[in-house]
Amino acid sequence: MIRGRPSSDPPAKPDGPAAPAASSPPASARHNIASAATLLMVALILSRLTGYFRQMLIPMRFGVGDLSDAYFLGFQIPDLMYQLLIGGSIQAALTPFLAGSLEKGEESKGWRSLSIFMNYTLILMGVAVAVGEICVGWLLPLIAGPRSALVVTLSTEVARVLFPSVMFIMLAGLCIGILNAYRRFGASAWGPTAYNLGCIASLALLGSPSAPAVVRTAGGILLAALGYFALQFLLARRELAHYVPSLDARDEGFRRIVRTALPTIVSASIIQVNLIVLSAFAARFDAGSVSAMNLAITVWQLPYGVFAVAVGSAMLPSLAAKHAAGDRAEFRRMLTASLRGALFLTIPSAALILPMRTDIVRALFQWNAGMSDEAVMRTGAVLAFYCIAIVSHTFVFLLNMAFYAMGRTRVPLLAGLVSLVANPLLCLLLTTATGLGVAGMALAYALSSVLSALFLFFWLRRKHPDHAPFVLTPFLVKSGVAALAALGAVLLLGLVPVPAVGKAVRFLWIGARAAVAGGLYLGVSAGLGLPEVRASYERIRKRFAGGPRKTAAPAGRNPIAPG
Repeated sequence: MIRGRPSSDPPAKPDGPAAPAASSPPASARHNIASAATLLMVALILSRLTGYFRQMLIPMRFGVGDLSDAYFLGFQIPDLMYQLLIGGSIQAALTPFLAGSLEKGEESKGWRSLSIFMNYTLILMGVAVAVGEICVGWLLPLIAGPRSALVVTLSTEVARVLFPSVMFIMLAGLCIGILNAYRRFGASAWGPTAYNLGCIASLALLGSPSAPAVVRTAGGILLAALGYFALQFLLARRELAHYVPSLDARDEGFRRIVRTALPTIVSASIIQVNLIVLSAFAARFDAGSVSAMNLAITVWQLPYGVFAVAVGSAMLPSLAAKHAAGDRAEFRRMLTASLRGALFLTIPSAALILPMRTDIVRALFQWNAGMSDEAVMRTGAVLAFYCIAIVSHTFVFLLNMAFYAMGRTRVPLLAGLVSLVANPLLCLLLTTATGLGVAGMALAYALSSVLSALFLFFWLRRKHPDHAPFVLTPFLVKSGVAALAALGAVLLLGLVPVPAVGKAVRFLWIGARAAVAGGLYLGVSAGLGLPEVRASYERIRKRFAGGPRKTAAPAGRNPIAPG
């Protein structure tokens, strides 16, 4: 699913030569990444919380069945189009290229190349939207499979309404990539939240359990995408003043961006193809299976999106600058610290969600009779296996960012191809040879993610040992032990009889168990000597103490998806 990648840090000076990367002390550079990631997490938490509320409204307004399945399926082809035409190229090519140009004091030259890339992308996207409107009626029946005529027809109508939003999401993404290159993370942090609020308004005001209401809601989401772009455009207008209206395909910088972007676009498309594969398999099960997959994805992507995406997005411009400056030692230190920092948060998140998965699904999504107890149990079963992906995808995302910073975008493409081959084969095996049902597809997705993570990790270590992270095994063992202690605490607390007398009690009981287990995780981690505990405490203490913030040296969320 397409996700925004906002982040937050003080703005860099937009003109003039940059301070050389090597002149910044390593500790200061690592502090800036941690500071930006902390602020980014706050913004992402707000974005994810509004995203949750957005998802909660879907079963409330449409129920869990044909209408909700058609709503989710309607996003699949527009999402794939976005990935095919722009996808991860913003993070892989646009942001590192512009950050590198700023680092070398070549702002005008970099902007000329970037503008040409933006112009061609805009033209291609316009053509693709028109083609999508014509061809979606032939494509969606292939994904919907043996579902009712209502699901096929309604999902096609939803997709046709959403296609123009792909253009707005792309333009907003370009603005975010530009802001991140200037390290103006704060300016890009709040757009996804505003977009989610627009989607919430659409669901609340236009949604109801009827086919016309589903289509009207898609129209409201189209308007939310337009507002999302308008907001990001206003925030990036100072940087966009450097835009050049050119289509000079002979420009060497433009060609370099294309060479970097193409493998990334394909690899990003593979992610969406994998999700389409899951939807296609899920459509062959009972009504509501597609919805169960998407609701479970919403849950597991909260910790992944808040922690892994925040750290990776804050890390990318700094890694790209260090690579451009040839500072390989600091590159390794930054990557290692970022991996440890993200995993220190995603590992316990998986350990807490796993034993409370059914309670979490019931509290978040069962607000009325639209979501039955059977749907809750099905979604919880799917979520159990997605807990593996919380950790494996943390590796995948941050290692992808490292390869992007190095300009080695073909490696994430190869890892994506490994996943693309493994995912459907594992889906077929686990849904036919086991009794897991729709949950088997979540396990297939998680295992293919593990294979991708291993591929990326060993490729980096063998082919680029001077860029690879330092040894992580002791950290992973200690964090795993602390996470097991937290999981055990949740299981023990689950034996306490607590009457389910309302939503407030459900949320409080989930929060209480998470707080106790989280405290135990931190305590065991500290006892085992993990420095991340102390580092996290110091960042929080300094931020709430209101002291002066250190600024970085100047640098030279599939948002349209329903979750």
